[in-house]
Amino acid sequence: MSDQTPPSNGNVPLTLGQWLALVTIGAVLWLLVIFLLRAVGALGGYSAMGTVLFYLLLVPGTVPLVVATRKIVGLRANQVLAAVAIVTASASLLDGVALAAMPSFYGNNPLGASTALLWGVGVALFLGVLMNRAAPDRR
Repeated sequence: MSDQTPPSNGNVPLTLGQWLALVTIGAVLWLLVIFLLRAVGALGGYSAMGTVLFYLLLVPGTVPLVVATRKIVGLRANQVLAAVAIVTASASLLDGVALAAMPSFYGNNPLGASTALLWGVGVALFLGVLMNRAAPDRR
């Protein structure tokens, strides 16, 4: 019988402080995104071509948010996906309540805003998968 510790997979759980910071970032981004969605709606961004352009711009526009979140919260490269999931989950929960209780909060086209939100969550999660890096193998 060996008394050696098995090799670690390098995964380090998020601390309580990191969790709280990520939930806070999700809440702040939720509010900022509402203002963005209202502006996009007011500018006609939910028309056929406007939607295509807005959705395309959401991809490169989300990358800096993921990078900034990693730096602000002090995440390891292999914690990015978990962090993005927490941020998007907290924002999505707030969206669900707000859209049900006061859809006009999202501007003159709550359906357009809702679909943009779903797209944005998908983009963020997809980027979280792509930007997450495996921990180094320390065997």
